[in-house]
Amino acid sequence: IILRTKRELFKDVFFNNKKVVITGGGTKEKIDEVRYIGNFSSGKTAKALAEAFYTLGAKVVLLSSAEAENSLYESENFQSIAELESLLKKHKDGDFLIMSAAVGDFSTKFHAQKLKRSDFASGLTLSLKPAKDLLKECEFKGKKIGFKLETNPQTALQNAKNALDEKGLDLICLNILSKENAAFGSDFNSLKIISKKEEIEFKNMSKKDLALKIAKWCKSL
Repeated sequence: IILRTKRELFKDVFFNNKKVVITGGGTKEKIDEVRYIGNFSSGKTAKALAEAFYTLGAKVVLLSSAEAENSLYESENFQSIAELESLLKKHKDGDFLIMSAAVGDFSTKFHAQKLKRSDFASGLTLSLKPAKDLLKECEFKGKKIGFKLETNPQTALQNAKNALDEKGLDLICLNILSKENAAFGSDFNSLKIISKKEEIEFKNMSKKDLALKIAKWCKSL
């Protein structure tokens, strides 16, 4: 009720009939039927973004590895990189793609049977191969906004600017992981938002407030 009421109060004519595709959560690449390679992404940022764009009047499609409960917008679930790729192809006609999902960088061979510890007494070695860069390679009609997670503050900004160019993005949101900014699972985060023309930093804000900042920034793209 609250979210629907906020939509009626805060609709922005700019987002009328605009389709916004948002991805969130982490991918899981199966090792066998009970184990996988994954990451710590909670999907909270994507949910906050979905609610922000919905509030502003957009047609929202949330693609997430986390379940969306009782959402007022369209949502679809994925687990693997291949499943997310398929969903991106399905929704490539959107006006904005907000790629906040933590897509794995590597995949490995899938074993149909559970790997037993007794069969690998000397240890198990996994061979990893680079996964497809979905954001760089996906065909999308509208504007593309990416997220970049870095751990080295000395190289983070330049790496984000490189990604902005190399992946053909219109906007990138840089998140530098640190003890002070442990964003995984938290309701707060710090981001630097970068376009080809300017950049601005938001420190220690709620993910809901950050999502609204990103959504309103999209109007200038």
